[in-house]
Amino acid sequence: MNRLRFWIGAAVVGLLLVASWLYEPLAAWEALPACPFGPDPTFPATDTVCGRTLVGLRRSVAVGLFAGAAAAGLALFLSLLGRWGGAWIDGLIARGADLAFALPDVLILILIAFVVGLLRDAHPGFRPDALLVIILSLTVVGWAAPTRMIQRRLSTLASQDFIVAARALGASEPRVLLRHLLPFAWDYVLAIFLLRVPATILAESTVSFLGFGLPPREASLGTYLGLNAVSLLRSEWAVMVPALVLLFLLVIAFQWLGEGLLGRVQERRT
Repeated sequence: MNRLRFWIGAAVVGLLLVASWLYEPLAAWEALPACPFGPDPTFPATDTVCGRTLVGLRRSVAVGLFAGAAAAGLALFLSLLGRWGGAWIDGLIARGADLAFALPDVLILILIAFVVGLLRDAHPGFRPDALLVIILSLTVVGWAAPTRMIQRRLSTLASQDFIVAARALGASEPRVLLRHLLPFAWDYVLAIFLLRVPATILAESTVSFLGFGLPPREASLGTYLGLNAVSLLRSEWAVMVPALVLLFLLVIAFQWLGEGLLGRVQERRT
């Protein structure tokens, strides 16, 4: 079942990415039929609903992958730092992660966007890239859960016989971490990264829907839904359905991809 979920998730993610990358060149060559959902209400003269949602899908995936990788990488670094620094440092990092759990992610993301907006207004030369800002913001709010999971994984590995034997033979703590612990944790870290991607995509979509994410001309799926939310009041569901379906498929596919890999890691442990 884990293997099936993994491959189904991988196939769906692959198909969505191929569709998002091929749509624009095929549409430019007039190799595709007209978009059945019509023009985009926000930019009716230049964009169709199909084009905007598929390009938005690509941006949502980019945000999810980069922010998920940054959060997982930061979590791995902090977890290794905690193991190297001893119980006191490891416990301090764990308490910091627990404190981060108490903070609402969306509120922190909105606050960061608000502060960046204030800085931009106060300093006209301050023009940070919107995509970079949202990726860094999602990393700030997304490191806690991966850190606690990796800490528990490293703690479990540290009690294994081969780690105890390495220490008994005089291996230094950095060598134990890098040569013995880390190679057995890579697949687990990868699974956590894949599980972090859908959570990141949903968080970005939420703040973008509320108007604190990417600008309209660089719309993700969340930005597109927020810009066209008024269509729901006019019962124009066709404008919203493609983006909602793509967002649902994207999140579920990455979730299955991560759960499938994590399940296989746990099977190998048993």
